[in-house]
Amino acid sequence: MPSLKKLAIRGAIWTIGGFGVGQVLRFVSNLILTRLLAPDFFGLMALAQTFRIGLELFSDVGTSQSIIQNKRGDDSAFLNTAWTIHIVRSLILWGICLLITIPVATFYDDQRILWLLPVVGFTSVIDGLRSTSIYTLQRHMQVGKYTMFELTGWILQLVAMNIWAWFDPSLAALAIGGLANPILRRSPATG
Repeated sequence: MPSLKKLAIRGAIWTIGGFGVGQVLRFVSNLILTRLLAPDFFGLMALAQTFRIGLELFSDVGTSQSIIQNKRGDDSAFLNTAWTIHIVRSLILWGICLLITIPVATFYDDQRILWLLPVVGFTSVIDGLRSTSIYTLQRHMQVGKYTMFELTGWILQLVAMNIWAWFDPSLAALAIGGLANPILRRSPATG
């Protein structure tokens, strides 16, 4: 078994490398998307994502941190409870997104928000169904597998967005394409 120092160094290399590759991929994708889509689409997506992420950050209950740090983090009953809490929270978040849709659309005087915010908010529901094995990888410092899993999800999302935007240069390319990451990712192998 590798020492803690070797695991930390290997983990740092994977983290830095994964972050760098992710940034390059997003940069290239954004260059392509800016040529295919109208500029106001990016502003609307940023607005919808701001509300969704704000709600997620405000309501974080620490399930992932508990799985990673708790001594019962490998116990199936503990993992099932954390997964259930995560799902219930994600459904509540989507419900809040649905409740604030009309006031937000009225405030910004843009009817596209009426369908955009619920679609972007649904990302929380899909992400809430995410397997707890992703946190188990972090718990056991399997940073390489975790990084490859995350990068695969981002690549799938960027490809889906760009292909959609190529054939249909609409706001839906960003909104529906944003759902590709949580939908297409599968539970990582933890063995």
